[in-house]
Amino acid sequence: MSQVPQKLTKLGMAVQVAKGSAAAAPVNIWPLGERGGLSTTRNQEYWDTADGRAHIGLFMERSEWYEGDINVPLIPTFVAGTSGIEALMLTRGGDWQGTWFTVFQDLGSNYRRTFVDCKVRSWRLTFEAGQEPALSWTVGALSRTTASEITAAAIAFEPYLCKEISVESAAFGSTYSSDVTLKRLEINGNNRVTGFEEELRLGGSCRPLDQPNTARPTVEGSLDSEFSSSTLIDAFEAGTLMKVKITLERPGVATCIAELPRIHYNANPLLPGGGGDAMISQDGVSFTALGSGADYATAPMTMTETVP
Repeated sequence: MSQVPQKLTKLGMAVQVAKGSAAAAPVNIWPLGERGGLSTTRNQEYWDTADGRAHIGLFMERSEWYEGDINVPLIPTFVAGTSGIEALMLTRGGDWQGTWFTVFQDLGSNYRRTFVDCKVRSWRLTFEAGQEPALSWTVGALSRTTASEITAAAIAFEPYLCKEISVESAAFGSTYSSDVTLKRLEINGNNRVTGFEEELRLGGSCRPLDQPNTARPTVEGSLDSEFSSSTLIDAFEAGTLMKVKITLERPGVATCIAELPRIHYNANPLLPGGGGDAMISQDGVSFTALGSGADYATAPMTMTETVP
């Protein structure tokens, strides 16, 4: 055996037709700028007893599952589609259940694994001035198998760039207008998947049997903005509902829209003082995104992409 360069590692994903039916191969190799992926969580206890033996020599395995964080670049044309980011992260089927998919991890000849029955358990989506959009998933899986080398093609497009981001905002029910005051926006989603411990059963296995979604996602976040008007603080103090739309556009290639159609600000730390060479800013303005429409059926966050 020999050591393997990090640049040779590969990670791919593909949607499953159903729970328990692993996808045959990944659609593409996702470019990973940071280390990430799934690994085994083994919950064990060492057996320390009074039995005349001087040292601990036994351990008991209580449970085992697979989870980890994957940093998913927002790449034009790969947000939409049946195996795209939106399908894996936000799409729900019957009974509010999320999409099952398979994760393929290839670390060269030393280690190759396939993780089956995966779901996105939570996510963090960040837009920041001067940076490319950043998306991180926390993913859980129910089973793991050995795998062959990933032979899918790498993705050719570069991720959406900072200069391709535009922001619009408005009071809920009003018409959007351009917003150039935003410096940073972080959106955190929870896909309401039950804890692995809750899915353990007495049945000859120490692995959870399912990853059910108990409801549709909850979404909250925070933003940093320049203080050039009282719009944000007025909305917070009055309890006015707002909305935000972020557009990512690669001309002639794809347009991606992430929208929070109904948000409620629940903190706005606008304070005097500080000194120094700085302008007043509104940092850490927190919010909760709410459902809207009849019976609040419209999701608190939507993400779509159109390809010409």
